[in-house]
Amino acid sequence: MFSYRFDSAHGNCVWLLSGTTNTDDDIARYVESFAVLDKVGLRRENPAGILFVDRENPMPNAKWRKRIAEASTSLQSRPLVAFASESPFVRGIVTAVNWLRPPPFQFTVTSSFDDAVRWIEDRRQVPCKLFFSMLAELRAEAASKAGGA
Repeated sequence: MFSYRFDSAHGNCVWLLSGTTNTDDDIARYVESFAVLDKVGLRRENPAGILFVDRENPMPNAKWRKRIAEASTSLQSRPLVAFASESPFVRGIVTAVNWLRPPPFQFTVTSSFDDAVRWIEDRRQVPCKLFFSMLAELRAEAASKAGGA
């Protein structure tokens, strides 16, 4: 399941892929959200996003991985982007893809959300605690949707 939050005031985004399934609509909304981050990011210094993928969440299929790669290469705002997942398998795939097609912006792969926030803080040289509340909101939303399913 995909959900996300934007903080337009600071140019921050948190994306969450949670649960054990993703629909085509989930991944399409993720790809479409890049344009929103880019638009907001063009008006902010050091826009940043964190994609957190739960351990049990599956990788998108090859068609969607290609669309994600294409959409991410056109970001004019050059955001700071961190990919975080506890899954070593998922981190390995993302790392390999980025070796083959390096993104045109600063990018890192981490094993935790905390490490992703620290990476952004190190580059911005300011605390970025808002990311934690954004993730908490996304977790609550995902739990609510899962409970209502």
